[in-house]
Amino acid sequence: MYALVSAIGKSRGGGQDWCAIDLGDMTFSTVIQNFSAVYAVLTNPFLSDPVSLNLNDVLGTCAGTGVAPITDQQQTFNQYLATLGDAALPTSDTIPTLDTRYARYQDAFQAGYAIEPISPGASLSSPLPAAEKTDLFLTRARTSYRSFFQSCMVSVNGFFHLIDSDGQNGIWVTDGMKSVTHAKKNKVGILDFQDLGTLTYIPITRGMLFKQIDTENLGNHAYLNLGRDLTGYTVMAVIGGYLHVLDPKTVTLVGTDSIMIDFNNLPLFDRWYESKRFIDLSAMPLTSWPDNPHAFTVGEMISDAFVEAYLTLSQSFIVLIDNTELWTECLGVEAPRWPHAYISYVEPVWPLVTGCGKIAEYWPVPEDRQWSLRVEDNFRNNHIYRTVDAKAETGLSSSRNPMHETGLSPGYFLQIGCDIDLKGS
Repeated sequence: MYALVSAIGKSRGGGQDWCAIDLGDMTFSTVIQNFSAVYAVLTNPFLSDPVSLNLNDVLGTCAGTGVAPITDQQQTFNQYLATLGDAALPTSDTIPTLDTRYARYQDAFQAGYAIEPISPGASLSSPLPAAEKTDLFLTRARTSYRSFFQSCMVSVNGFFHLIDSDGQNGIWVTDGMKSVTHAKKNKVGILDFQDLGTLTYIPITRGMLFKQIDTENLGNHAYLNLGRDLTGYTVMAVIGGYLHVLDPKTVTLVGTDSIMIDFNNLPLFDRWYESKRFIDLSAMPLTSWPDNPHAFTVGEMISDAFVEAYLTLSQSFIVLIDNTELWTECLGVEAPRWPHAYISYVEPVWPLVTGCGKIAEYWPVPEDRQWSLRVEDNFRNNHIYRTVDAKAETGLSSSRNPMHETGLSPGYFLQIGCDIDLKGS
């Protein structure tokens, strides 16, 4: 006969949703209403070690298990175990445990990396002109570059860039040096997912793009067939350098191999003006206005041609992580009255988000019971077009509100975490 030792459940709410629960006297009706998944740790006199039971395996039809399906949802879990007698349950030797882990951020220079310009696929010693050295090359002694490529993302001046590695010599950051030259700034950050899972990078190509309705604009909904089964992964999308993780309003799984990007829920115009100072967008298919180089035609900005070009930038790509139990939370930081700084009252180990969603590479300085976070840019422009229905306009410009042109952007830590280790101890 089985006996309950402990149990953990995943709340149907969201956020940090795995927790220990008192399952024994809980009815199956309560379990179904409040939890999307429950693991129970059980003992049995005929087993030498505890085992685990996924309740979803007995709340279904139980086909092939030899266990009768649960028909009385007012029955408690302990009552259910008592009625089993000597019948066997579809248990596992793996015991899931609660273990909160995070994706962790660090400034690349502070982490000890040497960062140099390099030509794509070339060595540092190649005698090439500086104009051809469009990538950045990261190296550090006693570093596994294969592990880095499988667990890290790299931001340059606030925007994530595609990376590559040969696993032996270092990490190439695609167009990283081009962005440094364009912005005249050289901030580099590393977001490490090692404690959460293994990353797989998928560059976006035009061949992946499709429409569900031929007459629909990609500027409303853009669909991507990634050409592989996404089951068992959390899909993260980097769009123009901005990271979207567990953002169902913008990025939605629409099949086993496809996702949909909802541009209606993405602040494209704001991001255009924010990002063009930091990444090279000169090749985007927009017609220059002769009297205002900072203006654009709205129809061109939301056209199929623009969306295709935007999604195939080196700052647009898909990242898969082999963990479906991730959650995200936003933890605010204090913005003082002076620029280039934030204040944190907890140890800063997460990525800092400012502006329209860009990463602010920060250098933490411990002070008395707080940390000062030094950042390069934390201004946000107050554009006049925010006072109108921008998509209904013919054209928009970078004109700002003359009464309040610029303000300091609020900031927050983006916590990307996982509460449960399904591989057991």
